Amino acid sequence: MAALQLFRFAQALEDLNIALDYTERLSFLNINKELLLQSLGIADIQAGNFRRGVQLIERSVKLRRVISTPERDLRGRGYVKLMRAYYQIGDFEMVEKVKNRAFWMFNVSEVKMGIGAAGIGPTLQATNIRAISDEARWKLAKAEKLRRVAVNMLNSFKTQWPAEYIANRVYLAQNLARQNRLAEAELAIRQTLMEAVFLSGKDSATTGNVIGHLGEILQKQGRLKDAQKLIDAEIRIIERSGVSPDSYLIANARVMHGNILCDQQKYDAAVKKYDIARKDLRDNQYLQDKLFIQNPNFMLTLLKTKRAEEALKIISTTYDTYQKIFGENHYLTAEIRALRGMANARLKHIHKAFEDFSTSIPVLFTSDLIIKGDYSARQRFKMIIEAYIDLLAQIHKVQLDEEFKINAAAEAFRLADTISNQIVQSALGDSGARAAAGNLELADLVRREQDARQQINTIKSILMNTLAAPENQQHPTAIKNLKNKLDTLGKARSVLMAEIKRRFPKYSEFTDPQPARVDQAQTYLRPGEVLVSIYVSENNTYIWAVPYRGKVKFFIAALGRNEIRKIVDSLRNALAPDPQTLEDIPDFDLRSAYRLYNYLLQPIKDTLKNATDLIIIAQGPLGRLPLAILPTSLIEIDNAETELFGKYRNIPWLIRQAAITRCPTVSSFVTLRNLPKSNPDRKAFAGFGDPFFNQKQQTQEKQDQRAYKAEHAQVDGGLHVRGIRITQSGNLDSDKIASSHLGLLNRLPDTADEIKSISMTLDADLAKDLFLGKKASEQRVKNMDLSDRQVIAFATHALVPGDLDGLDQPALALCSPNVTGENEDGLLTMGEILKLKLNADWVVLSACNTGAAGGAGTEAVSGLGRAFFYAG
Repeated sequence: MAALQLFRFAQALEDLNIALDYTERLSFLNINKELLLQSLGIADIQAGNFRRGVQLIERSVKLRRVISTPERDLRGRGYVKLMRAYYQIGDFEMVEKVKNRAFWMFNVSEVKMGIGAAGIGPTLQATNIRAISDEARWKLAKAEKLRRVAVNMLNSFKTQWPAEYIANRVYLAQNLARQNRLAEAELAIRQTLMEAVFLSGKDSATTGNVIGHLGEILQKQGRLKDAQKLIDAEIRIIERSGVSPDSYLIANARVMHGNILCDQQKYDAAVKKYDIARKDLRDNQYLQDKLFIQNPNFMLTLLKTKRAEEALKIISTTYDTYQKIFGENHYLTAEIRALRGMANARLKHIHKAFEDFSTSIPVLFTSDLIIKGDYSARQRFKMIIEAYIDLLAQIHKVQLDEEFKINAAAEAFRLADTISNQIVQSALGDSGARAAAGNLELADLVRREQDARQQINTIKSILMNTLAAPENQQHPTAIKNLKNKLDTLGKARSVLMAEIKRRFPKYSEFTDPQPARVDQAQTYLRPGEVLVSIYVSENNTYIWAVPYRGKVKFFIAALGRNEIRKIVDSLRNALAPDPQTLEDIPDFDLRSAYRLYNYLLQPIKDTLKNATDLIIIAQGPLGRLPLAILPTSLIEIDNAETELFGKYRNIPWLIRQAAITRCPTVSSFVTLRNLPKSNPDRKAFAGFGDPFFNQKQQTQEKQDQRAYKAEHAQVDGGLHVRGIRITQSGNLDSDKIASSHLGLLNRLPDTADEIKSISMTLDADLAKDLFLGKKASEQRVKNMDLSDRQVIAFATHALVPGDLDGLDQPALALCSPNVTGENEDGLLTMGEILKLKLNADWVVLSACNTGAAGGAGTEAVSGLGRAFFYAG
């Protein structure tokens, strides 16, 4: 039993089997046999012996005895374990049958359902039985209420039953995560972690396990650095607590760590974690198969670490299984075949690679489960598309388009826009549900579609676990039922998606943007305009120059993502410094800037030479750089110039050649060009800036401004720099702050001057159109009519997920409710922006630099932009 609690399943199996052998020889029954059968059943299931495990737990609940309350409680626990076992193998029919048997047992035993020292056990088990049944039938909200009842019930007994109490809190957090309520799930598991430390100590296996659950939730949110730190801590704690390396607990943690590193594209580090776990599990084939053979992140890591032949063997085995179970046109099969295309491309099997990609990627496009699925799935989708673009670039370079019957440059353009859409979409998450909330009919369809998607992903996970078991341990009926359930849900979801697209096209365009074709984009250009789409992959950068009329120019620059990131970081040293004085601002690296221009735009200069307007689409590291500051030629600067920054006066910046507009994606450009003309009779402006984040700031504003600025400069240690997001706890972009909230943000008094300046330029009414200080409140933005304004400006802090405690989406920081007294949290989140009703020509987000933390915020900024597009 101790070994089982420490997740040492191999040792537990050995001891429990010996104990069962002793018990079988006894001529009488006792409570130990029932407990033994249950424990052995759990150990067998964890080792992949599903059939025997279920049979043993079945035996435990069928022992015929007149039982007292404690023994009745044990019988109830047996039913709970049996239901979980059937749920784990996907036999949902048996889950319901066991529930009915359990309640029959409770009824004939005349169990009192009151909560007390004697009554809580059976009552708790009855509650858990109902919860499992509801979760198996995907009634998650109903099950959530029962999970909360169970936790509340155990609260008074947590010191007597700590393991039971912690387990039930984990079940509640998992339920919230399955509902895609990740912020609430995070809060629930954080509270559970505090309880685990209190009850079992910070170095216990229980605490380590809870930390791992928190890491998984953060990983689903895409907060990879934090998730990695937590999984590191989980592994250290579990190892110190004495859990053996071959346990499922350590192996799962190491694989999760490898998955997170893979998501961060740290493939060399990831493969080391995977290899250690595989070595420790060499005697447990089931766990090896469960954690590796069907793990696409592991396959991708092998491909990225030059182990393509090894990857191809694993991929081929998995592909054969998936094709047999799901068929060729299922997204699971398609993803594995696309990975096989990557392997063939690595091994220079060009024709095989093209066949794999061209067959599988259309299936991935039509099934947006990959895009809307978990974070790892989105990252793999991106890597797969990049690999296909690389292959198309090879075909284009050696002029084999006719042989492969494809316009390689045009297809690569469409794929690059697909990835760009997907990157922005990952920042949007399920905010579309919030956008739909104002329309009850749409909201119902959206909720049903999202429920179906979540249910599909859950069933997929269960099916993968079942298929990893040895063939003689698999449950053919359950596998067949799961597959049928997947097919049914997939068809039902397709019907819902089609209905949403038909009846609510605007919502559909927002949540499921279609990639733009190069010829389609060209039709929306105006005289003097050139659209430049730049996509940076792992090894190359792809540039398309699309003129108003004429031939599209396609160029491949031998400059990968890491090289461009280094150049951008170097240039940003002068663009986003943290100086004490103006003289501390470093020189702008003109040579690196020109090098970037030379790589990206010099090859297409013939297409750009007559352009008056450039519309630029660029994601990734280039999303953090204003391309206007690239010099079009390299000239010697005049170091004798005495005026500050005067030596840059004659630099031929790109902005001197043409006006520059940035768009998140080509699709968004097409969408914007399709918008109808706005009403010219609207008011000119509405501006929000300089909000107060705490009452002290409001008090200081009433004092002498010069005294305030002197004190503010003293606190911050120098100049006001909008690009550095400073709080009272330090720099938000430093990765050193563990916790922060709205009240700690520093005020930005210069933003008031900025908003006033814009309003005077537009001849706005200073009394009616400016909302500064206390007036820059969330409630005002949400409640006032903004649909009659031509220009709307926000000048404040911009925040990305994780900046503040509990913040799970991008947001603009407005006045604190402690200042306004309003019933709001002071954060205008992306979900709330989606509900605004605007009819504006411009929305200006003059927000501090969300790209400062290594580009972590660039997708979020695009997400805010898309949200304002949707709002109008």
